[in-house]
Amino acid sequence: MKTALMNFKTDPSIKTAVQKKAASLGVSTSFLLEQAVREMLMSESITLKPLIPNKETIRAIRQSERELKSGKMKKFTPEEFKKHLQSL
Repeated sequence: MKTALMNFKTDPSIKTAVQKKAASLGVSTSFLLEQAVREMLMSESITLKPLIPNKETIRAIRQSERELKSGKMKKFTPEEFKKHLQSL
């Protein structure tokens, strides 16, 4: 079987976690990643789970909601937003 090398960047903690999980399953990291890619190709879809926001993101969302409610921030329709961007 011919092989090709694929490289991608990831957080070091994710790399370590994947290596540990693969080892606990008795397979290589390469095998685990190849199976994920094959599954994506066969199903022609990607299954993504929503990310859980961290505390900083939750604070920013809540602050934005407060500012919007108080009138400090304006809510744009898509058309208004496009016009606003063009005016800059």
